[in-house]
Amino acid sequence: MSSSQSYALPSLIMAQVAASMIGATAAASDDVPLDNPDWLITDPYATDRWKASWDAKTMTLNNNLVSKQFVTAPGFGSVAYTSMVNSRSQGKVQMLRDLSPEARFTLNGEQYQLGNLAFNSDRSASGYAGYGGYWGQGVANSSEPFTASPANPSFAYQGVDALPVEQPLNWTAGLRGSPKDLKWPPPGVHVRFHFNSSSFSGLDVYVHYELYDGHPILAKWVTIDATNYPAGKKVTITDVVVEELRVHREFAPPTVIPAGTRGYGQTTWKGPWMDIANAMTSGPLIIQPSTSYGYDLDWSSEQTGQPFGPSGGRPGFAAPLLTVKQSAAMISSKEPGTFSLNLPHKTGLKVYDSFKAYTILTDSNDAERINLARARMWYLTAPWVTENPLGFYGCVDTDGQSAFQAMLDNIDAVGFEFYMFTFGCAWQLESTPVSFSKAALTYAQSKGIELGGYDLIDLDRGGALGGSSTATGPGSGYPHNKCFASAWVNYISEHFDKLVGESGIGFTGIITDGPYGGQSCSSTGHKYHENEGDSVFMQNKIQSDFYRKFRSQDVYIHQPDFFFHAGGSKIGMGYSEQQFSLERWSDIIVSRQTMFDATQYHTPTQGWMFFPIIHYHAGGSAAAFNPLQQNIVAYEFNLAQYFLYGVQPIFRGNHMWDTDEVKSMVQKWVGVYKTYRRILIAPIVHIKRPDQHSIDAIMHVLPYDSNTTNPVKGLVAAFNSVSQDSSTTLRFSIHYTGITTDSVTVFEQGDASKAMTLKVDRLSNIRLPVSLKGYTLTWFTVCAGGTAACYMPAVSWQGKATNNFAPAQHM
Repeated sequence: MSSSQSYALPSLIMAQVAASMIGATAAASDDVPLDNPDWLITDPYATDRWKASWDAKTMTLNNNLVSKQFVTAPGFGSVAYTSMVNSRSQGKVQMLRDLSPEARFTLNGEQYQLGNLAFNSDRSASGYAGYGGYWGQGVANSSEPFTASPANPSFAYQGVDALPVEQPLNWTAGLRGSPKDLKWPPPGVHVRFHFNSSSFSGLDVYVHYELYDGHPILAKWVTIDATNYPAGKKVTITDVVVEELRVHREFAPPTVIPAGTRGYGQTTWKGPWMDIANAMTSGPLIIQPSTSYGYDLDWSSEQTGQPFGPSGGRPGFAAPLLTVKQSAAMISSKEPGTFSLNLPHKTGLKVYDSFKAYTILTDSNDAERINLARARMWYLTAPWVTENPLGFYGCVDTDGQSAFQAMLDNIDAVGFEFYMFTFGCAWQLESTPVSFSKAALTYAQSKGIELGGYDLIDLDRGGALGGSSTATGPGSGYPHNKCFASAWVNYISEHFDKLVGESGIGFTGIITDGPYGGQSCSSTGHKYHENEGDSVFMQNKIQSDFYRKFRSQDVYIHQPDFFFHAGGSKIGMGYSEQQFSLERWSDIIVSRQTMFDATQYHTPTQGWMFFPIIHYHAGGSAAAFNPLQQNIVAYEFNLAQYFLYGVQPIFRGNHMWDTDEVKSMVQKWVGVYKTYRRILIAPIVHIKRPDQHSIDAIMHVLPYDSNTTNPVKGLVAAFNSVSQDSSTTLRFSIHYTGITTDSVTVFEQGDASKAMTLKVDRLSNIRLPVSLKGYTLTWFTVCAGGTAACYMPAVSWQGKATNNFAPAQHM
C-alpha cells in the first residue's frame, strides 16, 4: 500500500466504535468468533482462526484474540483496543476507557503529538468516557461522536504502509536444543503510520505496530527520520512518549505505581517486567519494553490526581493512565534524566527508533496464566532464549594444552556440549595469546564441543586504558565504569572480534559480565555520544548492536541485564554471591527456592544458577562439591534438581567426575536430560514451593508440539531434600498440559512397571501420590489416558538403555 493512501471510517462505524467504549464489556456486533479455545494450550499456527490481518478499509489490526482500530477523520486516532482472549465466557472486552494521542514528543523545545482525536463531550471532571452523564445523553449514538482537538501544533497523518514483520537479527530454530517448531521472524503483520509537519520539512515521523499470529501480543514503536531533513540543520528530540493508554479499571494495577518507580533492573519486580495484576476478570495488561535501559513506565490516575484502589479514590470510579516514554535513566538515583538526541547525530545517525513496547492482553490475574503468557511472548519475540547447551565453565592452566585437553576429555565423557573459559582463572579473553585459544578450539571441535569465553566488558573497568573513556557525571558510577559510547567500545570489540564469530577464530559463545548497566555519562568528548542527554540511548543502542552482531552469527550469549531482545539468552536467576558460599545442602534448598520463584518470571532456559564444584569466594570446603566422590549424595541431588528444572547452572571447576561411580551417575542424569529435553525446557507450572519440611514439586507443560508422536504433555518433578522419608498426595491442575480426557497415565521415571492411571476431576485436577526417602527426588511423565507410548525410558549417555534411576547407593 502506498504511503500516500489513507482511509477514513464511515461515521456509522465510528459511532459503533464509540459505543463499544461504554464499559469494559460490550456485546459483539460482528462475526468475530466468540468460542476461542485457551490460547495458552493451543498451537498458534495450527489454524487460520488466529491469523493476524490488516484491513485497510476499516483500519483494523485483528487476529481474533486482540484487535486495534483506527480512524483518520475528523482526526487520526486509535478508537478501540479489544480483547477476545476469553471470548467464550466474556465476549469482547474493550480495554480503552478514553482516547489518547498515538505518540507525543518535543522537537527543538516545542511539544507535538501524533493524533488529534477527541470525543464530542467534556469529561474533564471524571476523565472517563462512560461517566459524567456522557452516555446517558445519548451522544454515543450520534453519527459524529469524535472531533479534531486543536493540537499545539500537530503533525498531520499522511498514510499507512503494510510491511513485513521486522527481523532485527538472524536465528535458526533447533540450534543448541531449542524447539524446532519455533518460527522466526514471527508470522504476523506490520503497519506503519506516516506523519509530517510543514514546520519540519523533510522530517518524517512513523508509528509502527506489529500483531502476530496466534498471540494476543501487540508491539509498538516510534521512528523519527531525518534522512531528508535539510543539510546543515539539526532537530533536537526530547520527551518521547511511545505509548499512552487510558484503560478500564480491570486492566490497571490495584494501586498506582508510585512516581519515580522505574521499570528496569530490579527496582519494581524482577527485571523490567511491569506486571499489572488485578482482582477483576478481564485483565491484566502486561507491558514489556524491548530494551534493558532508557525507558520509564508509569501509572497515574486522571480522576483526582490521587492513587486509585485501596490507597485512595473509589474503586470503580478510577481513571487509570499508562505512560511509557523514552528516558535518560540515572541509575545512581533511580530517577529519570532528560532524554535528548540530535539528528543528524555526530555519529552520522539520522534515524531515531524508540524501544518496542510489547503489550500482552490476558484474561486473568492468575499467576500461572501470567507466567505462561510471558513465556509465549519470549518464544515469539526472542526465541533464542530457548537454546540450552550443557555447558561447563572451566578454570584451566594456560601454560600448555594438556590441562585443558584433560578437562575437555572429562566433560566429553559425560555428554557435555559446551566449554566456557570462565573468570578468575588463568585464561583471559583480552590477554591470553590467540595461539592458545586457537589450539584449544581445534581440540574442542574434534570432540564436537563448542567453545566460548568470559570477559568483564564495561562495569568496574574504569581504570583500564586511562580515564579518557570512563563514564563521568552523577549518574555514571564514576570512576568505576566505562562509557559504552566512547572509544572503549572499539577496544573491547576488537578483542572479541579476534576470537568470536565470523571475524575471529571461531568461538561460538560469550559470557559478557558487566555489560552496559544503564548509567548516564556527562562527557561531551566521547566518540559516540554528545552529552548526558543522549548517553543512555546511545550506550544502550551500541551494546544492543554488539549483541545482535554476534547473535546473528549463531553465537550463544550469557549477559547480565535484560538484553534478550538484542540476542542475549541467559541472565542470572536471583544471583547472590552469599548463596553460592552456603554449606552444600543449604545451597541446594535455597537454589531450588530461587528457581521456583524465578521461573514465574523467566522460562527455565532464560536463567542460570551456580554450581561451585570448586569453592567460590567464601564457604571453603563446606560449600564446594569437590571432592565429588566424597560428596556424591549432595552432588547428585544438586545435579538432578537443575536438570529436572530445565535450568543450566554454571558448573565452575576443573572436572565433572573424579571416580567411575561419579562418572556413571553424571552420565545417567545427562541421559535423563537429553531424553526428556523437549519438555524439560518447557514452561513450568508451580505446584508446591520448597519449604525444607516436606515434598515440593513443579510441572513442565507442553500442550502442543510439532512432533505429534511425542505423547508427553507434562513432566512432574518432586523433591525431598531433608533426611526424613516423606509421603504426600499432590493435587494440581493438568489444564496446561492440554489433556482433556477423563483420566491420565502417569509413569514414574519412565518405568512401565510404575504406571498409574489417575482420574481427572471437573476442575482438571489430578491427585498424584508421591513417596520419597530422605535426600531423594523423582519425576513423572503425564500423558493422555491409556497412552502406553508415554513409556519413555531415558538413555544413559553411554548409549545404554536403563530404567534404574534410583539415587546413588550412598543416599
